[in-house]
Amino acid sequence: MSSEGKSWYKTCWRPSIAWSYLVICMFDFFLAPIGNAVFQASFYPTASFIPWVPITLGGGGLYHVSLCAIVGVTSWGRTQEKVRTIMNENANVPLPTPFAQPEKL
Repeated sequence: MSSEGKSWYKTCWRPSIAWSYLVICMFDFFLAPIGNAVFQASFYPTASFIPWVPITLGGGGLYHVSLCAIVGVTSWGRTQEKVRTIMNENANVPLPTPFAQPEKL
């Protein structure tokens, strides 16, 4: 529990999901293909090259669609929470007008 009474899980699950998705994508699309090529070139130089097939693209890429939807919708929701909080804090402050108000004589 943090000092504010909120748990870490409740306050940091959105960024942790986004960071884990980034790590999974980096592995599946950058590290694993390079590692696969280096491994095959080092240990099997005479064999035909077998390309890396991204694991997360199995099933039509449903993994990416679902995680992008989760991260996108929750980040939009968090933005709405922050805007609502700011609007509640500034409820008594008049909003600026786009045009200058003429001074009364």
